[in-house]
Amino acid sequence: MARAASPLRIALVAAPGWRLSGWQAHLVAVMAADPRFRLTGRLQPSVTEAAPRPALPLRAVLAAERRMVERRFGVVDTAAAQRIVDGLPLIEAGADGPDVALSLDTGRLDFATRAALPHGEITIRADGHPPGCGFTRMARADRARDLVTVEIVQQGATPPRIILSTRFNPKPTSALTAEFVAEAAAVPLCKALAHLGEAGPHVGPAPVAGVPGVVTLPGYLGSIGRTIVQRLAGAILHRSGLSQDHWELVAGTGDPDAFEPAQGRPLPRLAFLMADPFLFHHAGRDFLFYEAMDRRDTIARIDVAELKDGVLRPLGTALGCDTHLSFPHVFRDGDCVYMIPETQSNRRLEVWRAVDFPLKWELHATAFEGCHLADSFLLRHGGHWWLFTNLSEHRRFQEHSIALHLFSCDGPSLANLRPHPMNPVVIGSDTARNAGAAVRSGGRLFRPAQDNRRNVYGYGLNIMEIEELTPDTYRERLHRRYRPGSLPGWRRLHHATFDKGIFVVDRSPA
Repeated sequence: MARAASPLRIALVAAPGWRLSGWQAHLVAVMAADPRFRLTGRLQPSVTEAAPRPALPLRAVLAAERRMVERRFGVVDTAAAQRIVDGLPLIEAGADGPDVALSLDTGRLDFATRAALPHGEITIRADGHPPGCGFTRMARADRARDLVTVEIVQQGATPPRIILSTRFNPKPTSALTAEFVAEAAAVPLCKALAHLGEAGPHVGPAPVAGVPGVVTLPGYLGSIGRTIVQRLAGAILHRSGLSQDHWELVAGTGDPDAFEPAQGRPLPRLAFLMADPFLFHHAGRDFLFYEAMDRRDTIARIDVAELKDGVLRPLGTALGCDTHLSFPHVFRDGDCVYMIPETQSNRRLEVWRAVDFPLKWELHATAFEGCHLADSFLLRHGGHWWLFTNLSEHRRFQEHSIALHLFSCDGPSLANLRPHPMNPVVIGSDTARNAGAAVRSGGRLFRPAQDNRRNVYGYGLNIMEIEELTPDTYRERLHRRYRPGSLPGWRRLHHATFDKGIFVVDRSPA
């Protein structure tokens, strides 16, 4: 169950004169604006942990990267958050004191002070270090493109324990990764704070990334150089109309609990890019809706074709706008057929209704005005309508792959939207983002999810089994993971759709 209505009283562990960095200011602002929390004061740290310090050449590279980040995003304005911190009184732990202490710096409380707090002291770690340290990716040169582990750690009268652990997809450079991870850490931190005291599984610590030495610098710079060359080459080829980086569709037979993408056959190429497929059975026919782009297009449309005996018969464009469209979730409610395309360029969620299926649609409902949402679908389950959506609430990175939000509503009209008390119900770049709509098979409920890692979008595909979905609870587990390394000729795959023993996935061929 969610916490009681009274806000959690939080004290910041802060020495006199503490000046906020950009990511610290972001976290303070997020918590100050959240009605579940109340910042009540500052606690004086008793000890200071030594900050890890990489070799001088690596510090120079990191400083140069940070200047580039500032030129790209601008310098973070910390003034408002700094005023919040400066206005907090210096307090002591006790009967009328805070519920928990939060340390965002290297200062730590002593044992007696931690033990006097109902929930002790909370800290954040990214691969074992403070989120903003910046060199995590340098220290992982051999696995720099995998995932960064973020942990929320609680310590009171007992030894430290990890109360929430998740993993984020790194960015191309250490400074960008540090900025992104520090900003994204607000998501697991707020969830952990909102559910303090609730029983949960013990999570073991992640391996601590070592402090990098000079020997790691050539490999690190080489990986950045390769990334730059690949992206420049891709941009040049795209502008010249010669790009080979595309998505195509593969179809086969199988259900979500047991299917083999490698046994499918590529469908005919009806557009240069074909991605985000959705099967829909209607009037005895199988229709396939998908994101489509021609070679020189800059935005995508939604096309539809009929799938029969492994052959696609193009029917035309189902929906086209002057903004990018993708992820066309098509579903039925009674006699009406609806579509929820991804319309994050419009900064809202849109539901369209078919007036002449499958080629004519009208706007039926909108919600979340001003918000960035991706890959949304509606599911009817347990007597409720559920909206699954990847909602981005970040300051600098509009990243949709780290959190899955769940809302109940009254159906396709999106009336009476109510957030699930466990939101975000899934956190992590390797499982959070939807890769298709949930589907029932053999009395079980499955959710396709993207596996984003190694600084790659759409690296792999997961099939998650939803084990519990109620107004108060959500639980899922990994059923199976598909990665391109086990699929010869595949470079990426990131979406799957199922209907009546047929599957269609999208892939980027090697």
